[in-house]
Amino acid sequence: MNTIRSELLKIRSLSIGWTTALGTLLVTVVALLFWYLILQSQIGPGTDREGSAPDLAETVFTSGQYFGLLLTMIFGVTIVTSEYSHQTITATFLATPKRSRVVLAKIAAGLFCAFLFFAISTVLAVGAGSAILVSLDVPLRAGLGTGLGAVALNALAYFVWVIFGVGLGTLLRNQVAAVVVAIVLYLGELGGQLVFSQLASAFERDWISDLQYYLPGGASRAMTSLVPADGVPHWWVAALVLLAYGILTTAYGTLVTAARDVS
Repeated sequence: MNTIRSELLKIRSLSIGWTTALGTLLVTVVALLFWYLILQSQIGPGTDREGSAPDLAETVFTSGQYFGLLLTMIFGVTIVTSEYSHQTITATFLATPKRSRVVLAKIAAGLFCAFLFFAISTVLAVGAGSAILVSLDVPLRAGLGTGLGAVALNALAYFVWVIFGVGLGTLLRNQVAAVVVAIVLYLGELGGQLVFSQLASAFERDWISDLQYYLPGGASRAMTSLVPADGVPHWWVAALVLLAYGILTTAYGTLVTAARDVS
């Protein structure tokens, strides 16, 4: 517990915690405004409001998720690499010689902060999202179960991505390089959609397009989607895929950190 308290104290001394919280708040506000404008233009007199309520609730209740997860992963990277940037890692390892314990403490502290980021986004998204659905005459009760289920899976996504970020930070000590790699891995999912779709079309094999959901970003998107769609794996399959990325990255990063000279 003392090691975890020490890590939380370090985070409070960095601006990245407050910056990530503020960034999560801002992207949620922008996403809510975006969805309000989109839904207002698309929902008309002939729209099946009750039938589409689950999909709409899932969407607005997790507003800001995409960039919120990206910010959380960068936060996970930074709480490790900042030790190397500020040259405090030697003192940290002298105070706690078991380096694996330091990594685990950083993960625990990161999970606590990730929950706070998730809570900030969710309180705003569920509250304002409910108001948006009511203003558009969408029966809130019809989509409440799916929406809250998506919220729970969204929390899991925040936890997994911060673990993934800590794992990347342990592998790449250079902060700029680690953040760039993290962003490329996350946003690379957009390129993966295009590439796998083109390959599926070229080879006339639909299963190739489904491979996009086994990349970190694609798995995250599939994991937080409870509304069935063609080719999208079950949420628990996507969750296991994403969790495997986080565990493998962290485990390998811990081994590298234990063997690496930090002088």
